[in-house]
Amino acid sequence: MVDAFDVAQALRGGIPDRARAWAFVRDFAAAWAEPLADGAGTPAEELARAEEMLAGVCLYGRESLCIERNGGVGMADPYVILNELAQGLRPMPQGIEWFEGLSTEERSNTLRLLSHFCIQARATAEDAPESIRRAGLRATHTPAVLIARGRIDQQLGKIAALTPHDERLKSFRLLIAVLAIADERRREHFCSDGCGHAWHHLSVDISEASA
Repeated sequence: MVDAFDVAQALRGGIPDRARAWAFVRDFAAAWAEPLADGAGTPAEELARAEEMLAGVCLYGRESLCIERNGGVGMADPYVILNELAQGLRPMPQGIEWFEGLSTEERSNTLRLLSHFCIQARATAEDAPESIRRAGLRATHTPAVLIARGRIDQQLGKIAALTPHDERLKSFRLLIAVLAIADERRREHFCSDGCGHAWHHLSVDISEASA
């Protein structure tokens, strides 16, 4: 990371609101001089153990850090909605309607959040073809072209940064598909015997999901 960004200084006084939080994230990300090398970072097994220890702790971008849901600590909208869509608990048409009802800034934030979820779920370049198929995209659509080339973490960020309205809708569908595939693999490898991940214990009322 370059010397220009001082984390302690940026966090001085706390982060009192949503705008300040996103400003910190953007400045922090911009301060990275170069991408991490392959193999850098924390081993997957250690990350899985940390996730288990932190089960129930969730990030919430609006009024609070966590909420009570179904009698326990859960995630709040839009975190819940995105995970419900990826797990097939909500139909995609409902997700598209929700996404289109967001403001321009909220759509941008949602796509960035989705790309982060995909990386957290350990999406790989090999997930690209099936993600494109599930999202119903053609190989020539811009998000599909992007995900099929380069490092997956960098390409997900580029997809989330697309600005034309129709490209954002395609990006939303594609990133939901990527998250679905990556999370299915994570559940199979790390959570087959049960886990404490709040997003793996979601349920949706049938009438609500089909409304």
